[in-house]
Amino acid sequence: IENSNTNITPESKLTTLTQFIQQRSDNYEYRFVDPTDLSPIEKSNYELITRVYELVGGKPNQVNSVMISETMQKDSITFDTCIGLWERKQNRIIIHRNVLRNRARFLGTLLHELAHARSGCPDSTRGFENELTDFWGLSQILQFINNIKYIYYEKNLINHHHTTCNRIAGV
Repeated sequence: IENSNTNITPESKLTTLTQFIQQRSDNYEYRFVDPTDLSPIEKSNYELITRVYELVGGKPNQVNSVMISETMQKDSITFDTCIGLWERKQNRIIIHRNVLRNRARFLGTLLHELAHARSGCPDSTRGFENELTDFWGLSQILQFINNIKYIYYEKNLINHHHTTCNRIAGV
């Protein structure tokens, strides 16, 4: 098709599906939401972005911002509404506002899009899958460390309680 478009008027040019999808994406207009306009639960979840950056070793250099939008474009394969996407040209992650109502879904979507940003790879590629695996591994290590801290804190609290009780009982 590319070769058959030579010496043809712009109105007569054939467009491939890939070109159509790219043109549609380039011309899509989002309705962005200012974080100050979020509901309390949405704001609470949105404010976790910094902690997620800490989880993955810091904010990736290529990510300028995480934006929330009332509208999202359709997935080019399933035609379902996207819940999040990494826009490489703008160096931003865009997440559908509905996702912010569910903490687990928001965090999962944010990590998914961060994996695209860090790996530079699309879905279903080895590079993308490796990045997701690294994120999952980091989250498990942090959960393990937090559990150890909790157990240590709980043990010290119990020991302190026993010492206090023994002093009161005169033991």
